[in-house]
Amino acid sequence: MKKNSKEEVLYLIQNRKFKKLIPFLVSDFKEIFSKQEMKLLIMDEESNFFKTIVTFFGKHLDESYDEDVFIEDLSFLSICNSLENNRIQSLCLSVMTDISINNYFPLIEEGFLLKFSLDELIEILESFDINRFEAFLQSVSEAIKHLMEFHEWEKGDTFLLLVQLGKNLSESLKAHMIEAIIGSKPQPIYLDDKLLRKNWDLPLVLEILGWFNDLNSEQLQNIITHLKANYRNKTMNSFVRMQFRLSIKHLKNQLEEWYQFPFENLSLTKAQIRRFLYRLAGEEGCQYSGLKWRCGGTEYTYAKNVLNLMNIPLMEQEILFELCKKYEGNCDCEILMNAASCLLNEETPW
Repeated sequence: MKKNSKEEVLYLIQNRKFKKLIPFLVSDFKEIFSKQEMKLLIMDEESNFFKTIVTFFGKHLDESYDEDVFIEDLSFLSICNSLENNRIQSLCLSVMTDISINNYFPLIEEGFLLKFSLDELIEILESFDINRFEAFLQSVSEAIKHLMEFHEWEKGDTFLLLVQLGKNLSESLKAHMIEAIIGSKPQPIYLDDKLLRKNWDLPLVLEILGWFNDLNSEQLQNIITHLKANYRNKTMNSFVRMQFRLSIKHLKNQLEEWYQFPFENLSLTKAQIRRFLYRLAGEEGCQYSGLKWRCGGTEYTYAKNVLNLMNIPLMEQEILFELCKKYEGNCDCEILMNAASCLLNEETPW
């Protein structure tokens, strides 16, 4: 086979010979295929081109990373982003559902998830078994770890989408998440067979994304117990151990709120009141800090919708609204601006 020929590269791609692909990807890969040829290969799912390159990034990005080569010269990502939504969705799904691929963080890091609506993503995740959902969580964790290296990463569209995704997890997905966390442990990282350290990004990243905010007391306790049993590993550096201590402290505070009933006539815990307020401020409600702030008026349209989604009984809703009126929360947005700080007995961000 002639060196650097298209046939050789296609052979390596089709047979997923990742190590042998490295010389082509870091040197003259773009000279072997024109942009049009690459586009045709990307769109041809049977060629395995898209899936192989994404998998290559996931396996070998750290050991041979060069931003110019991988993003500008190769032009792979820009070509993918130029495809029609249906096509790129199909390609992404081919990777996300492939049981042989355990980490596809480049799809997430480069914003391909933005090609899906929030409802579509939830539906996809609902179709996953625990192993595929765990692979998704690991991919999210790796993507966020890379994004955190950039300035103002927390304002990026991908981060905000993942935050919103965490707010909309169903009960079954929350159960899968707990199972994945409890099944995970610090993983060793080696260099030349020498143990460097242990990494355990998954729980820290999911907390940063706020995916633990809407858990019940039993779920919180299970996570706390698992973290406490595993985070003290001496091969982790002191900064990472400190992060885990802070995370556990925060989770304990959340857990305590499940046992606090701030108002005598209201059976909602402080944790439930907090989740109500944050969801009211979010996409389901007033869209606080969004481009289109909105209010449902004195009928509490959005507040009622959020409480119904939280399965709060109507009698409890009426008691809560009377409390809101007492603290000058006479409509949806006034609940946030006036009543929230009194309901929680603390400063609030609204």
